[in-house]
Amino acid sequence: MPAPRTIGPRRYATVVATAITHTDGSTRLAFELRDPISKNDLGDRFFTYTTIDGDQLDWLAYRFGGDTRLWWVLADLNQDISGLDDPIRIPAGTQLVVPTEDFFSSFQTP
Repeated sequence: MPAPRTIGPRRYATVVATAITHTDGSTRLAFELRDPISKNDLGDRFFTYTTIDGDQLDWLAYRFGGDTRLWWVLADLNQDISGLDDPIRIPAGTQLVVPTEDFFSSFQTP
C-alpha cells in the first residue's frame, strides 16, 4: 500500500489521504476527518461583518478573500450561528466572523 500523502493547499490541506486498493483492482482515496477552522486559529486576523439581504458565503469569500471556492472558511468559522445551515440563504443582519485577506490567502488553490 502506498504511503499516506497530504493534500494541499486547500480545504483538506492537513488531512491525510490514503490510497486503498480493492479486491477488484480499483483504487480509492480514504480521507481522515478534517478539524474545522475556529476563531482561535485567526488570532487578531478577523473582523465582524453584518450580512445584508442576498449575501451568500461564496460571494462573501470572493469579496473578502478573492476566491469563491473558499466559502468553507466562512462556514467553519461561523458554524455556531443559528440560521447558517444554508450557505445560499443567510438571514440579513447575521453577524459573521470574517478572516482578513492574508488568512484567506493561506488557503488559495492554484
